[in-house]
Amino acid sequence: MEVAKKNLKEKLKAFLVHFAISLFILIPVSTFIYLVWYPSPIFQALQANKILTLVVLIDLILGPTLTFIIYKKNKKTLKFDLTVIALVQIIALGFGLSSLALAKPVWIVFNGNKFELIQKNEIFYPQTINDNQYLSSNFFSKPKFVAVEFLKDNKLREKQMMEEVFLGISVAQRPENYIDIENQ
Repeated sequence: MEVAKKNLKEKLKAFLVHFAISLFILIPVSTFIYLVWYPSPIFQALQANKILTLVVLIDLILGPTLTFIIYKKNKKTLKFDLTVIALVQIIALGFGLSSLALAKPVWIVFNGNKFELIQKNEIFYPQTINDNQYLSSNFFSKPKFVAVEFLKDNKLREKQMMEEVFLGISVAQRPENYIDIENQ
């Protein structure tokens, strides 16, 4: 009975240490995602909470629980087992962060009489990329407000309109049409 109590205490200690390390990593990551990439109310509108919840469940619940299950003080394969658990957590965190990064909102575009939220994976890059300041966004930047200016060249404007109708590529997804919102 005494040995079982001691083993349970050791397992609980390993669980709490693993939980604390995971929490120490997830708090700044989650705060960054919520405050920078997906500021409120965009976080709720794009349902980023679903991916973030999955990451938190894997990294904060599953990892420490697996540590609790496999932990035995003098086990020969303990280091290997803990390393595998940590790798699974790191991969899950990386996958979740890459999914959130690919879909992060980049531009809030004023288009005619409405605002459109453009995510990173929705941007349509033109064939000929020029030195347009709107072609890329910083990894650490919040979504920025811009406006759409319709092209002066009638042929290009007509081509963009046809692409919007037939391909679903909105002019708000085209950085070459962006101007500062103050100029609109």
